[in-house]
Amino acid sequence: MLILQVYIGEWKQVELYQHEPVNLNYKFTEVTEVNKPASNHSQTFRIPMTKANQDVFGVVGLGHIPEVNYKEKIPARISRGGVTLMEGFGQVKTFYFQRGKYQDMEFVVFGEVATLSRNIGDAMLQDLDLSAYNFALNSTNVSDGLSSSGLSSGFVRLGVVDRAFGFSDGVNPYDGSLFFTPESFTPFVRVRGLLDTIFDEAGLSYESDFFDAQDDLYLMALAGERLYTLAEAQTQAMFVGQSTEQSITASTWTALQMIETTPYYDDIGAWATDTFTVPSTGAYQFQLTLNSTASSLDVRVVGSSSGTVYSASGLGEAGQLTIEVILTASETVTFEVQSSSGFDILAELVLVQYFQTEGFTLDLARNLPELKQIDFVSGLQKSFNLVFIADKNRPTHFYIEPWSDYMDTGTKKDWTSKINTENDITISPTTDLQKRRYTWEQAESEDTINAQAKAQTGEVYGAKVIEDASNDFASGEFKVSSPFAPFVIAPVGSTGIAALRLSARDQETPKPIKKPRPFLAFYNGLQGGSVYYNIGGVQTNKPLPHYSANEKLSATLTDLSLHYGHPPGYHFIFTTPLNALYYRWWSQWANELFSPDARILEAMFYLTPSDGARMEWSDKIYLFNQYWRVL
Repeated sequence: MLILQVYIGEWKQVELYQHEPVNLNYKFTEVTEVNKPASNHSQTFRIPMTKANQDVFGVVGLGHIPEVNYKEKIPARISRGGVTLMEGFGQVKTFYFQRGKYQDMEFVVFGEVATLSRNIGDAMLQDLDLSAYNFALNSTNVSDGLSSSGLSSGFVRLGVVDRAFGFSDGVNPYDGSLFFTPESFTPFVRVRGLLDTIFDEAGLSYESDFFDAQDDLYLMALAGERLYTLAEAQTQAMFVGQSTEQSITASTWTALQMIETTPYYDDIGAWATDTFTVPSTGAYQFQLTLNSTASSLDVRVVGSSSGTVYSASGLGEAGQLTIEVILTASETVTFEVQSSSGFDILAELVLVQYFQTEGFTLDLARNLPELKQIDFVSGLQKSFNLVFIADKNRPTHFYIEPWSDYMDTGTKKDWTSKINTENDITISPTTDLQKRRYTWEQAESEDTINAQAKAQTGEVYGAKVIEDASNDFASGEFKVSSPFAPFVIAPVGSTGIAALRLSARDQETPKPIKKPRPFLAFYNGLQGGSVYYNIGGVQTNKPLPHYSANEKLSATLTDLSLHYGHPPGYHFIFTTPLNALYYRWWSQWANELFSPDARILEAMFYLTPSDGARMEWSDKIYLFNQYWRVL
């Protein structure tokens, strides 16, 4: 007997017409295509408005409609034989009146299937509340972020990435001659921690043996050229210049003397006659405009503690320079000019913008890549061929495992006696499902090595491509595209550091990438060598943390890899790991669906409500001396 219950103040049973059927429809794609909303299962009932039902919904009459708020969902559940078939909510649709005294109500029950796409919505990774993990880039936190423990129990780690500043080809940082600033380090956020936060904020929960074992899987937290802080970058804070020409003696470096009074200004109080006092340690961008009588002019910028941080020579009579330098708090800086003969000059200097590079608080969420949360989850699914199985007793709880691992847990069931042999049983090959070309690839990236690899091979680095010439009927392409770019590391100049070369090239000049792609990487631990950094004028060195697409920096055959295929490395490894994404997580799935032996069976079965309630997608169904799985 089918039982319908609704919650109006309390759970109440609704009287139904006899032999009311229930129709449910489930598709395997609902647990694999997580970024597509699953169709809600629904059941429409025409309910007789008996006295018992009027006690539930209220009295019905042509002149009186029950006091039901049609805008609110009415919690509802359907069961049979003690087995819950569907939980969700109901909606009152229509009232029917017959012969002036019989009344029915059309009531639709929707299965409240918790889907990731619906619960998470269109929120971005940057919308997550990660304020508890924000941290100041001071000496203690930089030291902890570079250590084996990381920050917040390893939720955040720091790494070394070539972002077109902080490295200098030909300078070896291991001897202490090159120092990184705190802002030069790149944060990495543990994937499992992000997943926990996404599910929690969406009102969901999950269990996963797979992610429990992936403490070293990280997402690079970099949304732009530089790190975002809780204190915004200062822009157009100072504009100074000369109202009269300044005379310069031949072959003598002379500081430019400029004023900050109208029409000029100095909102940060940093300029005094011919010196700039640095308000905070950071990266500064100046624009210097010069008009002189010198035919060849040299310019340099000198800091009282930094020394000469910029120089240019051979300038003409007029010109404009963009000067980008790292300066230390409280030091004084002069902008100096010289020429081989005496000359007069008019100059203007604009502080275009500056970023603090130490002592600020990092805004962790804002530094996450510009990616929707559901696309991040979907990207993990596409990388590791994950299934998201909803708990039948807790509609907002999921079990997340790779498809191959989940299928290994299935129960063997013999449905031979349940098949209806009176109806057609069809068996067909999967030929019509097969494609001519199969591609698994990550997102294309403009960074140095990825761009070089794409130019040489015509494919995204690390892609897996299969051409099936054996099927005369196959056409088209099956493609799995991850939103994460290949994390390819290579030596940076002669520094001895193998790092992600996250810079593009304009001819031979590296330049920052304005909006980097999302990157997944394994934390490989602390490897040989040290990384030197400078905070508040204090120079420190720490063991160098490494990240790569392989489970270990010097990978072996059995290690995991975040590439789909088996591309050659750009840094030293013992061997290319066998357990790439396709081989480890996708090959069994592809072989079962697309092999010449694959078949699809369609038939009618006599299944009880208990059969439906206990069915799992991983079940192995025994029919005709072989095992099948339900699609």
